Amino acid sequence: MNYQNIKTFEDALAATGETFNLPDGLSADTIAYEKLKIVAKALNEGWTPDWTNSKERKYTVVLYNYQPGGVGFVDSGCDYWNSVTYCGSRLCYPSAEIAMYAGKQFRDLYNQFFN
Repeated sequence: MNYQNIKTFEDALAATGETFNLPDGLSADTIAYEKLKIVAKALNEGWTPDWTNSKERKYTVVLYNYQPGGVGFVDSGCDYWNSVTYCGSRLCYPSAEIAMYAGKQFRDLYNQFFN
């Protein structure tokens, strides 16, 4: 299956064969995270990151959240010898193309998770 065929959370459920039943009382960000883990699994089509391989590139969604009135958050960092990520390992992708697709196609879920 082509990752671009995954357009909704329901498509992700169908592609992975997962069911989605959560206990009552969870916060919106926790529900969004659980949904995004299923979305990532569907978009990755079996790929899982190898955290023992520092040469393997791993990509994640970065959204810039600008709020009216100048309130918001943006963070950026760069170093010639070190890089870090503040993303859960379950939400990474094997290519920038798939990460960008996930961020655009599932923007509402990512906003619920981040905000």
